[in-house]
Amino acid sequence: MTVVPARQTNWLIGAFICTVLILLVVVPLVVSHKTGAILADFNEHADPADRLTSRLQAALSLELSGIVGYQVTGESRYLGLYREQFEIVGSVVAELAAKTARLGPTVESRYKDVLAAVENWQRGVFEHQLTTIRLTPRRFQEVLLSEDHLFQHAQQATARLNAAINTHRADERGRIGNLARLLTTLSIVFAILVLVALWFVVKAVRRLDRSASLLETRARQEEALRQVAHSLTAAFTLPDVLRRITENASLAVEAEAVYLELIDKAKDEITCVAGYGDGIPPTGTKGSYRGSLAAEVLEDREPRIIPHVSAEQERGSVFGDFARTCGDCSAMVVPLIADGKRLGALFLIRHHPHFFSEPELPHVKILADMASLAIERALDLDRISRMQADERFLSDAARILASSLDYNKTLKTVAQLAVPRIADWTAIHLIEDGVLRTVEVAHSDPAKLTSVRRLQENYSPRRGNELGAGRVVRTGQAELYPEVTDEMLRKLSENAEHYKLMQAVNIKSAMVVPLSAGGETFGALTFASEAPRRYGNVDLRFAEDIGRHMALAIQNARLYTSAERAIRARDEVLRVVSHDLRNPVSNIHMTARLLESGSLPEPKREEMVAIINRAAERMNRLIEDLVSVARLREGQVIALKIQAENPIDVIQEACQLFAIQARGKSIELTCDASGPVPMVRADRHRILQVVSNLLDNALKFTPEGGRISVSCEAAEAKVRFSVSDTGRGIAREHLGRVFDLFWQANPTAHMGAGFGLAIAKAIIEGHGGRIWAESAPGIGTTFFFTVPVALSKEDVAEEHLAG
Repeated sequence: MTVVPARQTNWLIGAFICTVLILLVVVPLVVSHKTGAILADFNEHADPADRLTSRLQAALSLELSGIVGYQVTGESRYLGLYREQFEIVGSVVAELAAKTARLGPTVESRYKDVLAAVENWQRGVFEHQLTTIRLTPRRFQEVLLSEDHLFQHAQQATARLNAAINTHRADERGRIGNLARLLTTLSIVFAILVLVALWFVVKAVRRLDRSASLLETRARQEEALRQVAHSLTAAFTLPDVLRRITENASLAVEAEAVYLELIDKAKDEITCVAGYGDGIPPTGTKGSYRGSLAAEVLEDREPRIIPHVSAEQERGSVFGDFARTCGDCSAMVVPLIADGKRLGALFLIRHHPHFFSEPELPHVKILADMASLAIERALDLDRISRMQADERFLSDAARILASSLDYNKTLKTVAQLAVPRIADWTAIHLIEDGVLRTVEVAHSDPAKLTSVRRLQENYSPRRGNELGAGRVVRTGQAELYPEVTDEMLRKLSENAEHYKLMQAVNIKSAMVVPLSAGGETFGALTFASEAPRRYGNVDLRFAEDIGRHMALAIQNARLYTSAERAIRARDEVLRVVSHDLRNPVSNIHMTARLLESGSLPEPKREEMVAIINRAAERMNRLIEDLVSVARLREGQVIALKIQAENPIDVIQEACQLFAIQARGKSIELTCDASGPVPMVRADRHRILQVVSNLLDNALKFTPEGGRISVSCEAAEAKVRFSVSDTGRGIAREHLGRVFDLFWQANPTAHMGAGFGLAIAKAIIEGHGGRIWAESAPGIGTTFFFTVPVALSKEDVAEEHLAG
């Protein structure tokens, strides 16, 4: 048996111990170096490559947004967005080439797929000139559909590259785990031999454990952010974007509740627009922007951690109300800012003992940036969609309004067009005969139409009002009432019933726009809404556009109707005048032929001459009436030669002129004065013309065997004339129109040109008097007019009584 010398054994033991010690030192160093190399690979290649893929996906999405924005709006800022993202895509692809080359053949192959897909997508953009020429909406839609697979392929290739990078990192994390387990095993063995070696080994293991934990946490956060980015990229409408933000934020930062507020600085208002979890403010809750937590974090542009939400109970905003009901919880408030524009704030909630910490801030900032971009994109798309819808509405409205020139039909169409697209109810107010009237209304709810009709019939707006249609017609400027208060309703109400009717309609917000054409405001259009719709400046601008279209349609219908009436009146006047002239001309012609015979006795000859004179006088009166009508239509006054006249002489002369015509129809014609009558200041010829026109009318409409009486009497400082007949009478609704030019109660009656009473009215008003009619259908009509008494020294030397 061979015995090993002790020195040799000691040497062997020493060598063994030295070897163990060396191994104890070298093995951890080697493992640590290897782990460091793997971590360095993560930091230098895998992590940047992962971030670059996410950045590439976002840039491709923004490229598409820029193309869509430019093709839809034509605004150059979208071309700028596209070019900026095009450069980012190029730089990201170039950076990925360097990073992926060190991450293995699988990752490198995926990168080549990405490169080819991106080049194909951008080649398609350039080939179709989507960034240089604005295509028609239809052509753009066709191109977008045809090229969409290239964009989707680029996104999918990027996603596959990202997955390959994550797989590479997972493999490397597995290697780190294997090294850690190996080192732990060796450390246990070495620990038996030397405690010092164990201390070093344990320290190295702990360091490796921390590194692995950090990597796992980072991987989990990055995966959550990648999922958020992917989810938001697929959302386009604002409600969908807001819902996805709150849901994904809850998962990404492990928050138990999330809600989001958007701001409106112009209205000093914040609104809770979306939420996820229990106890959050209801969607639609509003508060003041000034003094709110959202305003503070937006001003600082940095997230804020609130360890104890209960400390914010005194804050007078939405968050203050939430703090009073949240209980024992903490919060992180993150500002949402896109392109320097302040959008709102994201509120993340956790219940104790789970607190938010500073190391979470970078992760949350990235989440907020993605949410801000998604909201801004959705708002842009929403604005574009609304502009398109508004343009379609205006186009359809113009087409519908142009389809008819019927005045009443146009008014109904105008009232109905805006319901319910723009308003719950509308009202059209027009100036007619100098009075502002509500001429048409419409309501989306048939049950409330009765109340609206009662408002139309009984309570037209007053032009002197400081609110509503009266003010708009007076100023020509549109009015916006975002909130219609009870105080405003009381100001507009004429009485208690009016106030109750307006309450029943339940107006919550309103707009009133002028109806103007040719520089003249001739009415107003009211748009009113019920809850929850509230009008803003954008709605008002749209309403003004609608008002301009509707004003043009109403004005065109008015002009067409007026022109149509004028043409009919002209034709009727020509027909009647030709008819009225034909009779006296025929009489003159026939009588002249009889006179030519020379064999007529003197009495018969005088009678023939009298017939010719009467026919000539009738023709002369008709010609004078035509001249007077022409002056009236040109806005000229009828010239008067005023002097003191005896009114009894005037009426007696008129009766003498019409005595023969009255006897011819067996009509009893009387001329009388009631008591002493003073002299009047008048143009005798014109007053005689008035009485003659009234008598001519009375003879036309009084049947044979009837009675006509002419009289005058003193009436304070005037003399009142009257012409009464026992004719068929005039309906009450027509009394106000008998003095209008060319008007006839029955257009088919052919009883005259229809301007005798209009001329009479102009003459009497020129004298400073008044003319009117009283009538009862089937009984008769009396026309009255007044002429001032001649009392001044300039008129007569002293007062004379006629008779």
